[in-house]
Amino acid sequence: MPKTVLFVDDNPVILKTIELAFAKEEYTLLLAGN
Repeated sequence: MPKTVLFVDDNPVILKTIELAFAKEEYTLLLAGN
C-alpha cells in the first residue's frame, strides 16, 4: 500500500484535518520545522 508523505507543521487542527482526509489510507507524517 502506498504511503503519502506530508510536510506540515504541528498545528493540531491541520493534523486532525489530515488525519480525517487520509483516514482510509496508510500514510507517514514528516513534521517540518522541528
